[in-house]
Amino acid sequence: MSYTGNPALVPFKSYDVGASYVFIPSNKFNISVHGSAWIVRDRYVYDYEAGPAGILRTIKQPMGSYAQGRYGVYGSARLLNRKLQLSASVTNYLAHNGAPYGWTRSWVNFSLQAFYYIGRCYLGATYISKNCYADGCMVGTWMRNRDAYYAQVGWSNSSWNLRMLVRNFARWDWRSSSSVMESEYYDTYKTGYSSSDHALVKLSATYTFGFGKKVSHKDEATRVSGASSGILK
Repeated sequence: MSYTGNPALVPFKSYDVGASYVFIPSNKFNISVHGSAWIVRDRYVYDYEAGPAGILRTIKQPMGSYAQGRYGVYGSARLLNRKLQLSASVTNYLAHNGAPYGWTRSWVNFSLQAFYYIGRCYLGATYISKNCYADGCMVGTWMRNRDAYYAQVGWSNSSWNLRMLVRNFARWDWRSSSSVMESEYYDTYKTGYSSSDHALVKLSATYTFGFGKKVSHKDEATRVSGASSGILK
């Protein structure tokens, strides 16, 4: 494949809009809705042309319009005297990629999370569905990420924080993502590999030193990934 640039390129026109609304009927429930859009005009894109010497990748402008948007809802609840915490979200993603790629696609993804506190201990579980999206306005690539799921258990007191995380426990391959780009003369299909989507068991223990000062621990157990952010007084 050969490559060429385009010295006549000028900035494209970009428009962004977004809005959200949060409804809190009580201290137990929280609901929010959101929406956003990104629209591009007079854009430049990579285009692939066939010639006697093979495929030439060039940059052309102006090309077909590009737009992407998303809208969704998020909700959380704190029940049983705030010992049980639940949250969920659903988002619909849409994208239009005009000439030279010429496709319109959409995808719905969601997530679920639950935590239960028992004294100084907590149990938690999370699921995040597979996610698909367009890889920017200059290319025609459609990306796919795998789903993820994990469970965790922890215990903490004024000094110690112990945690065990089990992630993707039924997945024993290293594949994490894939992408596809299809045009008139040239297509690409790629697969990404990463340790982040492989099964994992993680044990951690942290201890906070007060150095003779009074330390106030106010972080929630589910939010602590390292040492608690103690406030010295």
